[in-house]
Amino acid sequence: MSGERAGERGEGLRSTDRGATYRNGILTVIACLLSLLLVQGFGGGGAPEAAAQSRNEVAAPPNAAVQRLQMIRQLEAIDGRMGRLEAAVDSLKTTTLKVSVTDMPEVRVQSKE
Repeated sequence: MSGERAGERGEGLRSTDRGATYRNGILTVIACLLSLLLVQGFGGGGAPEAAAQSRNEVAAPPNAAVQRLQMIRQLEAIDGRMGRLEAAVDSLKTTTLKVSVTDMPEVRVQSKE
């Protein structure tokens, strides 16, 4: 009997939470894409310096102007990626969803007595 109740509750949740499930799926995809951007941003950072140190080469002192130019280029690339992500999310907002009710519960009207 308890197994039947659990099955009934599960079916009810599945039919009423399809919109929430879709939304959670989209948010998960966005979170994965942002994580990928974050990993790519940190992945390319200090590799040349580490390679030079491992070969026992003397690295030149850091050039602040060059570092700033690199940072500006990276920020511009991130800005472009974020713009594309925003456009993708905005296109999802305009997407229409078709909803069909397969099991309608009984409608109860409360009287004001």
